[in-house]
Parts: sequence; C-alpha cells; structure tokens
Amino acid sequence: MIALFLSVVGYTTLSGSGSHRQSGSTIRLPDRSPSNAEWAWPGGVPGWTPGETIGGYPVANVQPVEVQAAALAAAHAILDSTNVRVVDALRPGREGALAVLATNTLYERPQSTCLAALLQDDAPVHWVCPAAHTLSHRYVFAAAARVNRPGSSKDPVYLAGVARGDVTRIVLVGGVEPRRTVYTRGRTWGEFDLAEWVRPGGRLLVYVGPRLVEAVSLDLRVGQQRVIR
Repeated sequence: MIALFLSVVGYTTLSGSGSHRQSGSTIRLPDRSPSNAEWAWPGGVPGWTPGETIGGYPVANVQPVEVQAAALAAAHAILDSTNVRVVDALRPGREGALAVLATNTLYERPQSTCLAALLQDDAPVHWVCPAAHTLSHRYVFAAAARVNRPGSSKDPVYLAGVARGDVTRIVLVGGVEPRRTVYTRGRTWGEFDLAEWVRPGGRLLVYVGPRLVEAVSLDLRVGQQRVIR
C-alpha cells in the first residue's frame, strides 16, 4: 500500500508514488503496476472508475458525466464504452478536467488497452491503441494546457499524463526549478502530473535507465491545450 497525502492547491492530484502535503488525513492507495514496453498493464485496464472514492475522497477526480463523450467515442471505435477508467486527472479551473482515460478493445483476443486524453471545454475525444497508432512508438501520453492566470505574468502549464512501463524517470527542464524529477517508476500505473509555470523552451526529458529516449516540448500558448502523444 502507498500512503499518499491529499492536496488541493488550485488543483487536485493523487498521482505518483510520493506524498502531497495538506492539512488533512492520509489516504492509503493500493499498490499498482506500470505497463510493459507495449503499453500493456499486467492487471488489465488501469485507472479509477469515474466517481470512485477511497475514504470518502474522490480518487478519480472526474465525475461519471464528464466521461460520457469519451464513452460514446469509445463505442464508435469498437472499444468497451462501459469500462472507461481514469488513469490520472487534475483540474486547472472550472472549465473541466485534464485527464488520461483508458479502456479495452472489444471482440479480439487478447484484448488491448487504449488511451484517450480528456481536454477542457468539451473538446472532442479521440482514442488511440498501441497496435493501430503511433502510441506504440511513444514513451509518454498526456493532456496538457497553459492556463491564463489574470494578474500574473507566469501562466502555468497543467499536465496529466502516463508513462510507458519501461520509462524509469521523467525530468522537467525549464520549470520553477532548473531541473525537477516529476516521475520515477514505482508502484503506480505510470501516471504523473504537473502544474507550474514553464519557461519558453521548457520540456520533459524521458529516460529509460540512463538513456534519454524522448524530449517532449511544453511550448503552449496561453489558452492552448493539446494531446501529447
């Protein structure tokens, strides 16, 4: 089990294997396992059921109604619309959540896990599956947005993501600190997130062991959101 503090500081997160400070109690989350290098999770489809709670706390951070468009898109793509789960989610404001969703394929054996990014303002949802899309050649999948903060010259980047199972570490370059580790492979599904100001040219450096395998640009205009894949 992982003891994880809850944090609500303009957004909410329960991802990762570390602790988030707050003035409340500690919620213990069950151990989870990351995927393998083919985006296949040993325990099946990863994620929380929308609306799921532990100890009265909404661990999914997404309500069932918010994934209805994603469920319909899953049905159109011949995926299981009844098994849409939330791998990671955070809320930059009142325009909706940024989230990584997962579900499984139908009518094939073995089943595959597919991912979708939930963006704000009811943006269309598109599912990607490892065998049929470039996801099989990527190490990170995420939903990201740069949010306007009136009165501030530092508009933050919010990101909810998941790393492929062979990724061991992800480092943010160009944030508040010159370099900061935002993900280390542990007893999770591979989820990670961030919410901080990122300088122009800021990026995520993705490592498999000591080897840098991918550099993910976080250059977003204020008000822009996009899927990283």
